[in-house]
Amino acid sequence: MCYNNAKKANRSEAMARKSKYEENNKLKKEENNMTKIGIYARLSEADGDNCISESIKNQILLADSYINGLADTICVKTYIDDGYTGLNFERPAFSEMMSDIQSGIINCVIVKDISRLGRNYIELGVLLAVDFKRMKVRFISINNQYDSINDSDDLPGIGVILQTVADNQVSKDTSKKVSSSISGKISCGEFIPSSSSIPYGYLRDSENNTYAIDDETFIVVRKIYSMRADNSSISAIVNYLNAENVPSPGKLRYMRDMTTDEKLKESQWNRTTVRKILNDVSYIGNRVHGRKKKETCDSVKKRTSKDEWTVIENAHPAIISKELFDKVQAVNNNELQKLAKQEARAEVEADFREMLRGKLFCADCGGAMIAKKSSAKTDSNKSSYIYYECSKYYSNHNHCNVHYVREDTIVSKITYLLNHYADICISTEYQKAELIPHKNSLVNIRKEILSMLNAKDYIIYKLTGRFVTDYSDASGTCLMDLNTLEWSDTLFALSGLDKGKMPDILPSVEVAGKVTKEAAAQCGLMEGTPVVCGGGDGCCAAVGTGVVKEGVANCCLGTSSWISLATKKPIYDEDMTTFNFAHIVPGYTMPCGTMQTGGGALSWAVSNLFAPVDGYAAYDKQDIYDCVNKEVALSPVGAKNLFFLPYLIGERSPRWDDKAKGAFAGLTLNHGRGDMLRAVMEGVGYNLELILSAFRKSGSSIDNLILIGGGARNKVWRQILADILGVTVRIPDDLEEATSMGAAITAGVGIGAFESFDVAEKFIRIQQQNTPNPSVACAYDKQKARFDALYHSLKPVFETM
Repeated sequence: MCYNNAKKANRSEAMARKSKYEENNKLKKEENNMTKIGIYARLSEADGDNCISESIKNQILLADSYINGLADTICVKTYIDDGYTGLNFERPAFSEMMSDIQSGIINCVIVKDISRLGRNYIELGVLLAVDFKRMKVRFISINNQYDSINDSDDLPGIGVILQTVADNQVSKDTSKKVSSSISGKISCGEFIPSSSSIPYGYLRDSENNTYAIDDETFIVVRKIYSMRADNSSISAIVNYLNAENVPSPGKLRYMRDMTTDEKLKESQWNRTTVRKILNDVSYIGNRVHGRKKKETCDSVKKRTSKDEWTVIENAHPAIISKELFDKVQAVNNNELQKLAKQEARAEVEADFREMLRGKLFCADCGGAMIAKKSSAKTDSNKSSYIYYECSKYYSNHNHCNVHYVREDTIVSKITYLLNHYADICISTEYQKAELIPHKNSLVNIRKEILSMLNAKDYIIYKLTGRFVTDYSDASGTCLMDLNTLEWSDTLFALSGLDKGKMPDILPSVEVAGKVTKEAAAQCGLMEGTPVVCGGGDGCCAAVGTGVVKEGVANCCLGTSSWISLATKKPIYDEDMTTFNFAHIVPGYTMPCGTMQTGGGALSWAVSNLFAPVDGYAAYDKQDIYDCVNKEVALSPVGAKNLFFLPYLIGERSPRWDDKAKGAFAGLTLNHGRGDMLRAVMEGVGYNLELILSAFRKSGSSIDNLILIGGGARNKVWRQILADILGVTVRIPDDLEEATSMGAAITAGVGIGAFESFDVAEKFIRIQQQNTPNPSVACAYDKQKARFDALYHSLKPVFETM
């Protein structure tokens, strides 16, 4: 049985076993006291050729047998990295396993021997001694007779560490030996590459150590050569093949189950593929080795020059004659000579192809947009430029539309959006007040900056000596990629900032370090006390109100006001009403919408509407708000058609308009102070409802909100919000310490005092709740639309003020 078929069969068997384990896990999911095992199997290309999948199978069978002898255990999942080096951890199945560990799906890893997990002794040592210990993962290496449950201290056995050092050297030696062996086989004509490397038109014939003609595709190769010999252009050949629905090489591999890459399922012929076939001497019976080489199994293959190739003539049956091949080469060379005679073309001044590679797709068919170059003559007033076209249109004009778009247009749009998002994350008002006055001094000291830190991160530095931040605060800088949770090279390049000045990004629950001796002497904390990274204030407040899983949301009614929730993926709002933080809770994002003045708007109104008439300063704070509520309660729903825009210092969500202003609209002689105060409360509610609607449009189901902040004490305002938002408003007993509570819970999870963030529910005690009144909610629906229209009508006026 050939290598690829054997590999496929064994993968199927492994997948069947995987399904069995998952089924068993479902049947026993209530047995939380059992050790949940994940089997990890790996073999690199350098470990063998046809025997790879057989070895994987044996690794799994050995682990399966070992598990049967363990008490109180259950095998949950099998992870297979077939054909991946052990010298680094960039392997898909390993990454999946680590993700499952963090999610609690497994808490034990078993391998045949330590080298299966990895061969880089430095990274492997950190994994075993630090990461697995921190995540409380049991690790078993069968052949090394090692089980971490027997460790007497916090470190794995010295024998295991020494074995990783030996395995690292073995890996390098094995790589050299395999490369030497392959070179020997090539020189003797005995080496046959894997099926994926066999030229289109041939199959791998392992028994006879050669290529066999593929009865399905050899006729296509002949057609390509005959068309080119008749002077057909490469584009014409591509269009013909796609029009006749001839499966491209990539699609054929998918159809034959030689790959599971979904991108190849509908792949079509293109110029690069046809040109490659038209220049391949394999089709006249010559086998070529060494077009690309790599020094070791973990290095990257590099293209070599022709004089480094090994060519074995008459190594397999020819598909075309030597005469036809030479005729086609003459056509190819003639075309190249014509191109060489053309006048030199101007270079592209700005080329962003590398940055945009793999990121542009057709809006109609979903196909990749491919880059092409429009070259201008050097003596022309025009300049060369890059443009993009739908790949499916390019390869077959009947499949899609042209969708021509210039690269500079795309980059211009991206730059605009980045600047817009920067305005979203960093209020222009704050920039004017805080940054502009210090612009010159900031430029002068820029070279002396060690690291740019948030307030909490500076405290971590003073306590531990480390420059770190956490995902939540890093996501608020507009410089972190939410998908990778790393600093974005692209954003730093566009911003002109120095990424080298930024701190390392760690999970919020990770221990950043321990209190140093010097810090302990200064602050009184015990030396060695663990310091957990923590998170931003909004994310901590979310944890403190139980927003640690999907389906839960909170609203803060403080000086500023916001609504936030927890989701598995970011919510990308097309209208840019909301934004996203990386949540403190691992694996979650915290979508959020923040308005500048919520409780601050009411505080402003009370101080100005009461002070001139009644001597505001003479009132006790609670007494004055009792008076406010009595007057508001006398005003009807809608405040007699009086509206208030609560944009007293510009607005963030949902407007992102630093020029927006506050305004009363609809004032008449019939309005009194109570109507004006009610209009303020309703105006804040209308604005929050626009934020909530953006989340609902994304598919989020929000039926209730936990309300915190000083404004949550106001019983009348709570009911107004419940009616406008159409949700049950729940009031916890502690309204203003949710942020501190969330920080404490985060620290507890970080040091292992709490198993998970689910513990947050134990600390939240709901004292009261307000449910929406259906008849009042209907009356507010018309007012919401008027409120929104009012802002858009006044927006042009605001821009002139």
